[in-house]
Amino acid sequence: MSKVIKTKYGVEITKPWNQSMYDWNDIVGKLIKIDLYKSLEEFYTKRNKKGMNKIASSFGASYGEGYDVDSIYDSIFKDLQNLENYQLNEELEWLIKDNLVNKPKYGFVGYDK
Repeated sequence: MSKVIKTKYGVEITKPWNQSMYDWNDIVGKLIKIDLYKSLEEFYTKRNKKGMNKIASSFGASYGEGYDVDSIYDSIFKDLQNLENYQLNEELEWLIKDNLVNKPKYGFVGYDK
């Protein structure tokens, strides 16, 4: 049986998580990823490896001198597809601070301690 903790953004927060929480976080995650893809495209167009590495570092990757811009782009693009919501939640403040994403109007739910 689920224990209701609170409501946030109209989503009932429960332990264990309910499907509405997962669905909400998937939507928020997709919106944040759209911003990340836009930033990636901007850096790629400008051939900016340093900017692309800023995105990669948000999920623990880094690309040195041995990588060309095209291979860095391809790798980051694929990594973003598999980036989990909890990772986005953990890095969101940093991503906003570094202007890689816009601050979302609504955030993730259920990750509060």
